[in-house]
Amino acid sequence: MSLPTGSSDRSTAATQATAPVAGVSGGLYTFATPMRKVKIQSKYAASGNLLVRWNAGEIANVGTDASKWDDELAPGDWALFPGDRGEATVSSVGIWLTAADTYGEDFVIQGWP
Repeated sequence: MSLPTGSSDRSTAATQATAPVAGVSGGLYTFATPMRKVKIQSKYAASGNLLVRWNAGEIANVGTDASKWDDELAPGDWALFPGDRGEATVSSVGIWLTAADTYGEDFVIQGWP
């Protein structure tokens, strides 16, 4: 799958609605309008893994229960939506951190309408 390119297809960063606390509670990241494509990138300098839930809603305390998450990213990994879930758009992304990583520095979430 290719991501949009060119000046008319600029990405939009997700807004942090709820900050995650590593190993304690998940974070929620939202878009003002639903996105057709979303990329989550865990940077190589990240300290731990990210657990990802597409269209998460409120997930602050689901923990590391694998059935609650769609993807797990190690440092340097990335995930793209749409994936295998069959949903058309993404409005929110839930993130669980296994280490104290920072949004914008250690991982990013970008969307394209």
